[in-house]
Amino acid sequence: MFIIQRLRGLYAARNPVFHLFSQGPSVQFARYESPDTVLHVNESVESTFTAMVLADVLVTGATSFSYTAGLLSEGTVYYIPFWHAPLPDWKSVATL
Repeated sequence: MFIIQRLRGLYAARNPVFHLFSQGPSVQFARYESPDTVLHVNESVESTFTAMVLADVLVTGATSFSYTAGLLSEGTVYYIPFWHAPLPDWKSVATL
């Protein structure tokens, strides 16, 4: 939630819409429901990956799946540290 709040502030002039992609019971994501947030829970791998790659701003999770989307992304990538090293132009979420 902290990351979304910080990004709301950083990108306020662009009126951002946040798309959250995950898997699991929908009730686990109720805390993220907001007028500027779209939940994508249990959607296909193909549509999820494509949306992540094409995002203007991507926040990776600590997964190889989101890391790979970041590698292909031409947008701004915020990196959550884990065993894969970030690319030089990626931003750390620690700086938010």
